[in-house]
Amino acid sequence: MQFVDAIFGTVKNRTLVLSGYVSSVKVENEQLVVKDGLKDNVVERCFSRASCPFDRVITTQPEGSISLSALHWLSDVGVSVACLRYDGTPLMVSCPRPPEKIARTGEAGIVALRRRQAQLTLDSEPGRSIAFTILNSKVAGQIELLKTINPSIAEAVEERAVQLSAAYRNGDLRSMLTAEGNVAVAYWRSLAAIPVHFATRDRPSVPAHWTILGPRRSPLTKSPQRAATPAQAVLNYLLAVAISEICIACHAAGLDPALGILHSDKAGRASLAYDLIELMRPSVDRWFLALLSEHVFSKRDFFEASNGTISITRPLTSHLAMTSALWRPLATDLVQWFVGEVRELADHQLDDRNPAYKSVMMTHFPPRLGTRPIAHTCLACGAVVPSLPASRQRKRWLCPECRIPASK
Repeated sequence: MQFVDAIFGTVKNRTLVLSGYVSSVKVENEQLVVKDGLKDNVVERCFSRASCPFDRVITTQPEGSISLSALHWLSDVGVSVACLRYDGTPLMVSCPRPPEKIARTGEAGIVALRRRQAQLTLDSEPGRSIAFTILNSKVAGQIELLKTINPSIAEAVEERAVQLSAAYRNGDLRSMLTAEGNVAVAYWRSLAAIPVHFATRDRPSVPAHWTILGPRRSPLTKSPQRAATPAQAVLNYLLAVAISEICIACHAAGLDPALGILHSDKAGRASLAYDLIELMRPSVDRWFLALLSEHVFSKRDFFEASNGTISITRPLTSHLAMTSALWRPLATDLVQWFVGEVRELADHQLDDRNPAYKSVMMTHFPPRLGTRPIAHTCLACGAVVPSLPASRQRKRWLCPECRIPASK
């Protein structure tokens, strides 16, 4: 008998994930009533306004319902809702009441901010300055991470990074993007062989290409989309969860997530969020690589479609969605930085003769959380292992069904 994942109705790090096929959120007697689970295992919980223990609700399944009264209730207490697609990309996000400093500016202040934001393009010097800040900080974070994994490769990548600054000084946008792309190719090539651990019982039936991180570009799309290895699918999901947090932070600050600089306008894409996620990528990568080094996956965590695309199954999707609490403070910092840049650049009247570039280096170390987002799993069978006290915690885990009794 394997342990049933007990994530239904669980709040971790102020995040509630709805992952069952029978889920609903409604208001009864001024309380929020949440139901989540499967047909034979449905958990129901009630929450009051004054003591609501979460500030984010995330749904990972297409089934379920949430009432309009529940959306009002959640917004009033400062809770945002994010609905994720099967691959983690945000389908819909809601924004709670804006912060007091935003509310005081009124609608006119938000409109003025968005007008300034819309003027920032790669054709203007201020737009190029912000684009260079994003790319330069991303590359610097990748080099710092490589120094802890492969110092020799880090030195070679540093030489390519110098070309990025030279291209910006020369005003050569194409060369700047090419230099960043060259760094990314070397970076992911050096990480491609990192091993991925599967449960002992699953190893004989796990395909060989599942057991390594693999190339960042999928052979199916020549891009990171539609990953062909489980590890790359996990990374895509983590980045998508982080993007949803950036979208929420953008709405709260009065920005339009669709108006980006580096990423062109595209229907249904939050281009600004995709711009800002570049600054957060080193943090996500660092956490992701730490996860690969210590986590034991089960073969049932993934599903390979007939064309080779890898999808993540529940409950792993739920655990990955709960990492939103990791990226939330970083997303807030990134958006606040961008708002400051937009307002500062407005003082220069977007004049190409007066570039306002200022070096900014975002933190690349996500904060520690009180509760581990990804559940521990059994080394032998891959089942979720119940939480143990700190005195009994170990790097490798066995569930009681696989643990050999001491008497034997």
